[in-house]
Amino acid sequence: MRVAHLLPRQRGNVAVDNYRFVNVLLWMCRTGAPWRDLPECYGKWITVCRRFDRWSGNGAMERLFTALQEERIIAVEVRVLAMDSTSVKVHQHAVVPPKRNRTDPWDYDREAHKGRNMVERVFNRMKHHRKAATRYDRLDETFLANLQLILIAIQLKNTSKTN
Repeated sequence: MRVAHLLPRQRGNVAVDNYRFVNVLLWMCRTGAPWRDLPECYGKWITVCRRFDRWSGNGAMERLFTALQEERIIAVEVRVLAMDSTSVKVHQHAVVPPKRNRTDPWDYDREAHKGRNMVERVFNRMKHHRKAATRYDRLDETFLANLQLILIAIQLKNTSKTN
């Protein structure tokens, strides 16, 4: 209900309203099931699949994600960066603290370590959603839309626990 005003308007005779449609998408992200395995109670799988393709293609998920960032409901920023280990090498001591019983401890950046811990926790929560953990999507825009939806769900769940 907190994001209902940010979702695209429904036009025509829609069997699945936006609330149920978002629940369908969350179920799909959580289970990683193929579209054809969508339970019939959620409507026809092809209709839901096309609607998601439309939402991800026209940027509806991205607009929702951006609006929630601007309202400060979501404090997560998605940066797309592609690197592999052959081009970038970072020494682990730059961010990882030494054990307390180490005889020759090294200096590390405490703020960077806090940031790294937060990022690792978010990735861990995202991996609970099978669609994020195993990349089944063929298109980058649908994969990014799924990630944004997962991040929204994680953040809204966390904020509802604190309130």
